[in-house]
Amino acid sequence: MPADLLHADVVPQRPPQPRAVVVAAVALVYALTGWAALAFAIPPGYASPLYPAAGVALVALLVYGRSAAWGVALGSLAVNALLGWQREVSGTALWALPVALGVGAALQALVGAALVRRWIANPLTLDSPVAIWRFFALGALLACTVGATTGTAALAIAGVLPSPRLLQTWLTWWSGDALGVIVGAPIILCFVGQPASAWRPRRSSVALPLLIALGLLAAAIWQEGHWQRVRDAARFERDAS
Repeated sequence: MPADLLHADVVPQRPPQPRAVVVAAVALVYALTGWAALAFAIPPGYASPLYPAAGVALVALLVYGRSAAWGVALGSLAVNALLGWQREVSGTALWALPVALGVGAALQALVGAALVRRWIANPLTLDSPVAIWRFFALGALLACTVGATTGTAALAIAGVLPSPRLLQTWLTWWSGDALGVIVGAPIILCFVGQPASAWRPRRSSVALPLLIALGLLAAAIWQEGHWQRVRDAARFERDAS
């Protein structure tokens, strides 16, 4: 990646990376993380209560610069295109919806990165309570309203989401993305954050406990979803009888 494209965006001491490599790597990691998170999604399957891919997107822009937004958009497009095909979405929505959701995911990451750079000192080390609270408040709670709003609006316009589910979907989308940033971003920063001297020693004290918490949280969400499906099946059988 040319240095002149990134000098305002890249955290200091990060060696420049080829632009195509960064975009491809971000797209792949986002797509894999996003697809795994959709296992917990509520109907119609686009909003997950835990979406660590949002954390991947924010960290990618903070570390590699604005060009990483292309990787976020492509990764989101791939996830939602595959989901649309799996859900047998037809017509214009089959391609327009993934494009809209990809743009929304990239825009959310751009807004989050801009807010973090504006209000938190560079380099991003999160070594004070004020910096940590600002990171979570701006990069997670505030910025994630962008993806939830654009995503819910796109689903409604495409006719995929009925009106009674709009608020529930928006809240699930926002909370899932925000939680994904709060839990996922610090884990990723421990491996790619700069300066390395500030982040690498935190792998055992920060990344490992958060990984365990992420696994437990994912298991709890999956179990709750399983119980809900069992209750729905029992209710259906009772009504059918």
